[in-house]
Amino acid sequence: HTPCARTGEPTLMRADYFAPRPGCDFGHDFYVPFTKQFAAAVRSAGHDDWLIFVEMPPADLGLCPFPVLDVAHLGGGIVHAPHWYDQLTLFLGKFVRWVSIDVQKGSPHFGTGSVSRLRARQLHELLQQAGTHVGGAPTLIGEVGIPFDMHDREAYAEGKRATLANCEAALRATVDALEASHLSYALWCYTADHTAEWGDGWNREDLSLFSRSAAPEVPLTLDPFGVYLGGRALAAFVRPYVQALAGTLVGTPTYDSTRQTYSLTFRHDATCEAPTILFVPTAVQYRRGFALRVSDGAYECDVQPPEAGTFVVVRYRHDPAHAVHTLLLTPSGTPPPPAPRGRASALIAGEARTSFLSAQRRSPPLPSRRSAAPAMVAVSRMRTT
Repeated sequence: HTPCARTGEPTLMRADYFAPRPGCDFGHDFYVPFTKQFAAAVRSAGHDDWLIFVEMPPADLGLCPFPVLDVAHLGGGIVHAPHWYDQLTLFLGKFVRWVSIDVQKGSPHFGTGSVSRLRARQLHELLQQAGTHVGGAPTLIGEVGIPFDMHDREAYAEGKRATLANCEAALRATVDALEASHLSYALWCYTADHTAEWGDGWNREDLSLFSRSAAPEVPLTLDPFGVYLGGRALAAFVRPYVQALAGTLVGTPTYDSTRQTYSLTFRHDATCEAPTILFVPTAVQYRRGFALRVSDGAYECDVQPPEAGTFVVVRYRHDPAHAVHTLLLTPSGTPPPPAPRGRASALIAGEARTSFLSAQRRSPPLPSRRSAAPAMVAVSRMRTT
């Protein structure tokens, strides 16, 4: 647009500028040259260590095929950052856990199992795209989220009728799918000036994880500095996860939001001396403390104070005598999982009780000398920092 000299109003100069052109491929003929120019400008400015995110319109919309990018000619540092949403929830503004739609094929999916497989397939295709079209670059889902005005704006209803239950369930299902696919992601979005009337302030969208009008979700006793004030559906995405891993995953880390259990199994890298680091959000989850059971080795817990957000950073050092290691996080007081018949449990319990001002550590029980499992004791220290 350019302003009209006579009226000062914007005037559309070329109405067909973005119209499809015969014989042209948007990705190959326009996006690839643009990406090369963009990368060259960044590198020539002296930012050789900057990461460059590349993305196209969402693949499941089928608007245009993704071109093959020559990552070497872009100077490296490329990240595949596609968008991904549950389209039915996004466009219809309703979440039904057992219904979704395959936009690419135009076919509905019914049943929680079928919906889960659809999401897994879509995310797997994005991972494959990084290998076939982006030179094996790492993948980070650059935009993903849910509309908070779903179900006829029930989040904004008056009084006790207001609820975020469907929003939380939709966001939890999305995060579950991403974690099951071992994908990193960036939630859309954070809007500091979000309002109930205007949403995110663009196109009447309402996906912000923050709103000044949101009711507090974390008690003042756990959040006296208001770190979580304004957060929406926090329990869906503020959850335990492994921040750093001293090896490679065995299977998929799983978080059961109903039981608040998180399990992680990995095979250690013999050349790595750094600890495995686990994030435990005790202000949002595990408000009465948590128990950590490990298959071997030792761990320590750093309790972060209220002004930082009241969470715990667990640093676990595995025993190199064992190839595979397992960590199980449960709410405090939860009994250990039953061992297979005829075998003693290989998980040794260490229990951590946390509050926003103090921390208490209980010594783990010693395994029985008659146990068929190897003698493994978790020794840990907890300190308030």
